[in-house]
Amino acid sequence: MPYYHLYAIGNALVDTEYEVSDDLLHTMGVSKRHMTLIDAPQRTELLTHVQGLHARRTGGGSAGNTVVALAQLGGKAFYSCRVANDELGAFYAQDLQANSVATNLTHT
Repeated sequence: MPYYHLYAIGNALVDTEYEVSDDLLHTMGVSKRHMTLIDAPQRTELLTHVQGLHARRTGGGSAGNTVVALAQLGGKAFYSCRVANDELGAFYAQDLQANSVATNLTHT
């Protein structure tokens, strides 16, 4: 049986970053220096404004960030979470694998 320094259970989130102008932020009704929780329709609306712009994605969630940080420091980590059977779920599983984090996910 493998030995791990850390076993974590958490919410698998994908962080997506876009570089946008102040004018676009104003058009979208987004304030700088604030975090705002949004629902699915608001997300869809915002994504229409950034369609075609370069996006930078990383796996996220506090537990996910912790296991990746530990692995980057040379520790052995296992992360249990659930993801959808879609492109973002596959991305999350691949991101964990690329960061040498063992997981229960089977997406490839």
